[in-house]
Amino acid sequence: MNPSIFLLLNLAVAFYNVGTIWAHEVDIFRTWPLIDRTQFHRVQEAHFRRIPFWIFIPVGLAILGNIALLWYHPAGSPTWCVWTALALQLLSALLTAVFGDDGRDN
Repeated sequence: MNPSIFLLLNLAVAFYNVGTIWAHEVDIFRTWPLIDRTQFHRVQEAHFRRIPFWIFIPVGLAILGNIALLWYHPAGSPTWCVWTALALQLLSALLTAVFGDDGRDN
């Protein structure tokens, strides 16, 4: 595969991930207060069952793709960009794990 095509595929996965973040923050999480308390945990469980397929796999692919870009990137592209992108992806995953809200009442 051409390095430019590989970079483009990584970019597509990155845009997909941005879309899922916006969908969760703007649409999904904001509608949860509208759900009856008796049904909330059923909705939340159904949501969390889908998370690995919608979120974790694409994020994992993006991180692995970015790691691969360290060695397999288009000629002339600055290596610092790839390192910065990888650092930001890992920082985003770390901050999500540390500060992520699991939806439980405190």
